[in-house]
Amino acid sequence: MSGFVTVWLECRSDSVRRMFEELLASHRAFLIKQSGGPATVDVVCVELDEINPERTLASMKGLLEKNPALEVFLTGGRTDSQVMLEAFRIGIKEFLPQPINRKEFDAALSRLKDRLMSKAGNRSAKGGKIIAFLGAKGGIGTSTLAVNLAMSLRQLKQAKQVALVDLNLDDSDLPLFLDLQPGKGFRDLVRDLSRMDATFVQSLMSKHESDLHLLQSGLTGTEGPTGEAIPGGAALHTLDVMRSMYDHVFVDCGHTLNPETREALDFASMVVLVTTLSLPAIRRAKQFLQVMRNAGFDRDKVTIVVNRYQSSDAELLQHAEELFEQKVGWLVPNDYQMASSSLNKGEPLTVHAPRAALTQWYLAQAASLAGDKSVNAVEAGGGSEQKSSLFSRYWGGLTFSAKARG
Repeated sequence: MSGFVTVWLECRSDSVRRMFEELLASHRAFLIKQSGGPATVDVVCVELDEINPERTLASMKGLLEKNPALEVFLTGGRTDSQVMLEAFRIGIKEFLPQPINRKEFDAALSRLKDRLMSKAGNRSAKGGKIIAFLGAKGGIGTSTLAVNLAMSLRQLKQAKQVALVDLNLDDSDLPLFLDLQPGKGFRDLVRDLSRMDATFVQSLMSKHESDLHLLQSGLTGTEGPTGEAIPGGAALHTLDVMRSMYDHVFVDCGHTLNPETREALDFASMVVLVTTLSLPAIRRAKQFLQVMRNAGFDRDKVTIVVNRYQSSDAELLQHAEELFEQKVGWLVPNDYQMASSSLNKGEPLTVHAPRAALTQWYLAQAASLAGDKSVNAVEAGGGSEQKSSLFSRYWGGLTFSAKARG
């Protein structure tokens, strides 16, 4: 189970409400919502009206009939067998006698998580793919990679909904790549997590003329990374909502492992670790790899990308891979002048130089991310052993069509 489980508290007494808030606070995956009502959440914690229990049960019965996927936790000091039988008959699966015992509450949450995971198949099948980009250092092209892969995928797959998220809270530049004005974004979105839903997220998205959507960082002017503290779980919950809205979500995590970045990396289905072959960048990339491995990341989840690669770097690449104890997945051709010109004009490469070899590399990798390998020369080149070869990682991503050459 990933993302947040939203909770609505329907409590008659302040003491019971405070008890639920205290118990849920120790479970990061659960978010208490303050608005929207019980029909808009995953779980309702309700206190039994012990004077008129039939009233509570009738209310929950109506709610469950309209929302059969809803989970209900019922609590009360009264454990009348007839009341319990009726509660279970209408679909309430958990009863917590008062005073609520933490051990019993945690056991109930564990059972709830198991039930939610069993239901998660349908949701996951519809959920979008989250791809997080982490730079070994600043200035090595992490944002360039995220923007141009997102734009390339958007161009190739017009029917797909594609979004960018700017989680580089230290140095937010994504609007410049798309010639968009700085505006509201992530920081505004997470000021009240209880309001988080697709409608609220959509209202804060900046829209490029290509219909690529951008959730800006929310940093404006020269304020830098200072300001209101970002609540724990904010990035996780944001991406969980966006996963239900978009087919692909590209997240620029900058080059620091702050709490928001860690949440994004953990939640992502794919992590792209961007480096160059400068020694400081290699050293930092190795450190980041170790952090992710210590956190239990599967090696298949992390793709190492060397930006600005030149054929003269082959020996250094070999040494870097030995240090990483992992093959580099992508080698981005070095065309710094073209990439810089694209940024300075606020035009993605597919617009700025659609026939350039660098642009063709992006289009091929975007097609691969979308599951379309028909334009990937790696597949056309023959045996599977070529996939890990220097040739396939560098030139294999380029399409040498007549249009590309022309």
